[in-house]
This record gives sequence, C-alpha cells and structure tokens, in this order.
Amino acid sequence: MNSDRGNWYLLTAIILGMGLGLIYSWVISPTGLKETHPHILRSDYKDVYRSLIASAFQANGDLPRARARLALLKDEDAAYVLAAQAQWILAEGGDYEKARALANLSAALLGNVQAADSPTPSAIPPILTSTPPPPLTFTATPIPLGSTIVTTTPGENFATSTFAPIPTFTPTATATPILPFILQDHNAICDPMLTTPLIQIYAIDREGEGIPGVEVLVTWGDNEQESFFTGLKPEFGLGYTDFEMTPGVEYTVEFLNSGLKVPGIEVQECSGEQGEEYGGSWQIFVTHPD
Repeated sequence: MNSDRGNWYLLTAIILGMGLGLIYSWVISPTGLKETHPHILRSDYKDVYRSLIASAFQANGDLPRARARLALLKDEDAAYVLAAQAQWILAEGGDYEKARALANLSAALLGNVQAADSPTPSAIPPILTSTPPPPLTFTATPIPLGSTIVTTTPGENFATSTFAPIPTFTPTATATPILPFILQDHNAICDPMLTTPLIQIYAIDREGEGIPGVEVLVTWGDNEQESFFTGLKPEFGLGYTDFEMTPGVEYTVEFLNSGLKVPGIEVQECSGEQGEEYGGSWQIFVTHPD
C-alpha cells in the first residue's frame, strides 16, 4: 500500500538531517573563533614566518617593527635562530637572497647594523669614501720651432708649414682607492683539534669587535665558487665564518663589495706529536678601519 510514495522519504530524511546538523553546529554547539599565536606554529611554518619578517626588513629597514614581530615567536635568542636558519638555507643550496635577508636581520638585531633609511639595508659595512686624489700635474714637452708638418691634398703638390710648440701631457699622480677591509694577517696553522682543514675568517672593526653579515666568496678549480656570511656561527664570534678545504686544491678568498682578495690558500701538511700527519688550516684576519 506504500508503493505510491516512491523515494520521497529519502529526500525528506536528507533535509531533516541537514537541518538538524545546522541547528547543532550553529545553535547548540557553535564553533568558536580562538586567537592563536605565532609561537605555537609548527617549526617549518616558523621558518617561513621569519623569512617574511626578514624580507620586510630588507624592504623597509624598520628594525623596531621587525623586532616586535620576532618577539611573537618567543625564540630564546632571535638573532642566533635567524643566523642558524640562514646557514641552513645556504648549506642546502636554497634561496641566496632569502639567506642574505635573514643574515642582515640577524646582524641588525645584534646592534652591528643600523636600520637603513633607504629600502635596501645591508649588513655589509659601508664602503669608505676615498679622499680626493692629489691633482694631476702636467709637463709640457715643446716640439722645437722650425719642425715641419707635411700635409697633402689629392691633386695638389706637397706643402710644408711650420707650427708652434705643442705640449704633451704626462700625469704624475693617480688616485689610489681605499679598500673597505684591510688584510690584517693570514697564515697557515697546524691545529690537531681541527679534524677538517678549514679556512677560518675573522672580520673585526677597529675596536676589535666582530662584524657579522660580511659576505665572503671562495673560488677554486674550474670557476667553482661558494659564498657565505660571517656571524652565522655566533658561538665562535660575531665576525667568524669558515670554509672546509680539500687537500690539493688552491682557493681564493674574496671579500665582496670590498675588492680584497686573498689567493693561494691550500691545505698544508702538518705533523702531530706522535708523528702522524694531518691537514693544516688557514686563518685570515681582516679589519674594517671605519
């Protein structure tokens, strides 16, 4: 006797179910919005958050705002965490500009770099403006009177004429650029505590304080190269960085935006107290005179 009602009861059940579900979710037990905080984010999302803060600082140079944003992550040492993240990005072959922005912000938090007034703050110490070079002086070398110059015009005969002395100028002084960094010392060392031969770099100011954020480029072999920054290993000093060497390879260390290069760096042979041989390291000390 129910054959005429068809499947309408199924549609009625669906409508009733949806209605009851809406009443429960909207009236009986609605979902409340809760405030959340960056410090409870997952670690990889925190990394993204730090990169965004560093990019914003790179664009506007607003250090107080960047500091306030980082405070929301509640990192114990924000500068150290930023430096470690930049080091990890470089080690993994990640985005170079992202690593640089993180290093710049880390250096700024450590008080070694001021927020830039322009949209492009840099952790690298400013290049010194060289003092004007001494004026060029010129000496005139007269050509003896009575000398002749020969000119000719097609279809005409040769003609000769005399001319007055013409001075020739010889500069006696040239400008000498002032490098932002001065090579203080570089030497090979034998340290048995270093299990891997390293190029150890120390960048300091004239007060002896380490300078973080200094970009260093190491080249070797067939134009192979790698760049990195000082200060990414703050446990060894704010101006410290290092590079692992391979025996038999010659390296050149360049301080970018400075013009200072240190070539001829290679692993030296060292002997321990028991006569065992191991690879020696190099130490390079550079000073910023400003």
